[in-house]
Amino acid sequence: YLEETGRTPAIPPVNDRAPGASYPAVFVSWNEARHFAMWLSKKEGAVYRLPTEAEWERAARAIGEGADTGPERVAADGPAPLRPVGTSERDRTPEEIHGLAGNAAEWCLDWYAEDFYQWSPASDPVGPGRPPEPARRVLRGGDRSGGQDAPWALVRGSASPVTRDGSIGLRLVREADTPTSDTVPSSVRTITR
Repeated sequence: YLEETGRTPAIPPVNDRAPGASYPAVFVSWNEARHFAMWLSKKEGAVYRLPTEAEWERAARAIGEGADTGPERVAADGPAPLRPVGTSERDRTPEEIHGLAGNAAEWCLDWYAEDFYQWSPASDPVGPGRPPEPARRVLRGGDRSGGQDAPWALVRGSASPVTRDGSIGLRLVREADTPTSDTVPSSVRTITR
């Protein structure tokens, strides 16, 4: 992607660099994640995009309380190190979706509104159509920095679309040819380095 587009990656601090290709890609802004999805769509001839918050939450629903904080998730002296994708058994859904409950928080397509679920549609909600102030995008899932009181798969946050951080990564949804509303999207990828 970087070679074909000529884009320059963020240079993370030495201590935050992932040690290999099986680790989550972090230090990617929402804007960069969206650009990557458009590039991949064109390259593979399929539609890739960031998941809506509702899709992300549906995929993570099966994890629930079983993936709350644990010793491998929180380090006493700062953020825990990144782990390779798919290495935590507590972080795997019955559909074999990995990494929804920690390691790196993930960008969602939606704009963030703190009270969104108080007024959103009950079925397949998509975040506010225009950005509330300040303009922030949804982040879902716990990240390696720890400190959350809720189970990791339930953690909801937000950041500016230009934010690059060692605790934020991305996941893409590949749209199915004939989607149904009660199934997980046909392919959910955790992007690795």
